[in-house]
Amino acid sequence: MSLALFPLDIISKTILQLIPRFPYMMMDGMLMLFPTFGYFDQIRLMILKNNPNIYALNLCLILISQGLIKITFFIDEPFPIVLFGQGVGLCFVAFLHTFLRFRLLAKNPTSEIPHFGNNTSIVSQIFETITKNPKKAMNIFSALTFLEFFTSVLFYYLIFFIFYIITKIICGVHTAVNISSIIANLIDALVPLPVFSLVVIHSNIESVSIVLIIQYVFGDMFKIFLCYVTHSPWPFIFGSTLQLILDSIAGAKYTYLSIRNGNNAAAKSEANSTEESEED
Repeated sequence: MSLALFPLDIISKTILQLIPRFPYMMMDGMLMLFPTFGYFDQIRLMILKNNPNIYALNLCLILISQGLIKITFFIDEPFPIVLFGQGVGLCFVAFLHTFLRFRLLAKNPTSEIPHFGNNTSIVSQIFETITKNPKKAMNIFSALTFLEFFTSVLFYYLIFFIFYIITKIICGVHTAVNISSIIANLIDALVPLPVFSLVVIHSNIESVSIVLIIQYVFGDMFKIFLCYVTHSPWPFIFGSTLQLILDSIAGAKYTYLSIRNGNNAAAKSEANSTEESEED
C-alpha cells in the first residue's frame, strides 16, 4: 500500500514546493465552482429529457445581470477573487443554459444564427440591431435565437455601463462601486424566486433539479456563516436569511411532492397489476 502511494507522495510534495499556496487555490476553485453545480445539473436534466421548457429565462437573466455588474466594478475596486470567480461562473452557466435551450427549440440547429441576415458577420448583425432597431434589442423576452438574446443582454449592459461611467465621473469611483454593489446584491436576492415560484406556487418539480434545491439550501447556510464570521452589515445577513427561508420552503415542498408522486405512481402500478390478475 505504501509503495502504491509513494509516487503520489512525491507529486504532492513537489507541487507544494513549487506552489506553496496550492491547497488554498484548490479550495478557492471549489468555492468558485460550487454555486454552478446545480445549474449544470439543470442543464443535464434539460438535455436528458430533451425538453427546452426546463428553463427559466428570469433566473438566467438574474444570474447574468448580477454577474456582469460584479465583473464591471471589480476592475475599479477588486473584491475577493472567489466572489469574482463565482460571478463569472454563474454568468457562463446561464449563457450556456440559454444557448442549449435555443438549440433544442430550433427545428434545424444549423440555421439558427442567420436570423438577422446571412451576408454579414455576427458582430455586424449585433451592432446593426442595437443602432438601427433598438426596440427589438429591448424586448429580450421575444428573442427567437441565442443571438437575439445575446444582443438584448448586450444592449442593457451598455446602458448600465454608460450609467456606471457617468456616476464614476460625477460622484467618484467609490460611489459608483457602492451603487453597483447595492444593485448587484439586490438582484442576487431575487435568485430563489423563480425556483420558489415553480415548486411552491405551481407545484412543478419536473422542471427543477434536486441538486439545485440542495445547493440553494446549503449555499444559503454557508453564506450566513460567512456573513457572521466577517461581521457583514445587517442587510447582507437579512437578505441571506430570507433566501434560506424561501429555499427551505421550496425544498420541503419539493420533498413532499416527490414522495406524493412516488406513492401515486406505486398505487397506480399496483392497481394495474390487480386488474391484469383479475382478467387472467
